[in-house]
Amino acid sequence: MDDTTLVPIAGNGLLPLRALNRRQLLTGLGAGALALPSAALAAAGVEHEFHRYDDAGHGFQTFTNPDRYVEHVSEDAWGKVLAFLGRKLG
Repeated sequence: MDDTTLVPIAGNGLLPLRALNRRQLLTGLGAGALALPSAALAAAGVEHEFHRYDDAGHGFQTFTNPDRYVEHVSEDAWGKVLAFLGRKLG
């Protein structure tokens, strides 16, 4: 069974994404896992950035859950989000 999902992107057609299982979401993705979606987004002309945090798992910004929350990673991620939005929305 094919686990590829086509996700619509405004003005750019469809982007194929492979489904991730729960284990991949909870344990993190391998170093090369972002290459395929990054290449697909670039081919579709979608500006994007990916950042990986090896020392944090899924839900690392859930400050109400001390088992998942990783403060230094959360702060770094928010800084990158705000910088990106600042550049794009100026």
